[in-house]
Amino acid sequence: MSTVLDLRGVCKSFGSRRGLRAAPEMPVSELAVAAGVAPPTATRMLDGLVRDGLAERRPAGHDRRVVLISLTPAGRTAVRAAARRVEAARARVRDSLSPAEQAQAAALLRRLAAVVEEQL
Repeated sequence: MSTVLDLRGVCKSFGSRRGLRAAPEMPVSELAVAAGVAPPTATRMLDGLVRDGLAERRPAGHDRRVVLISLTPAGRTAVRAAARRVEAARARVRDSLSPAEQAQAAALLRRLAAVVEEQL
């Protein structure tokens, strides 16, 4: 997987509130849960990030079977930059809608979220 795709994953999942933006380091297994992927998938995504100097792995002191992952300073910078790009894209979409359309979209999304929650 390319670094660009990995960075999207980092921003979206690993950099999420439940991911590495919320904690300085975490086990790969917890990161996989936060990203909504299987641990082997998270490991493959992390391989490219580690190779490119954006993330680091280290064994956990309390359990050698556990691998902890953390973003490097370059990785944190990349996550912040990706988050800014995502926010700018969201703003462009939002600004392309009239206030009435924005209100309608928000109402529809709230309803969709409620239906999904009911079904799960």
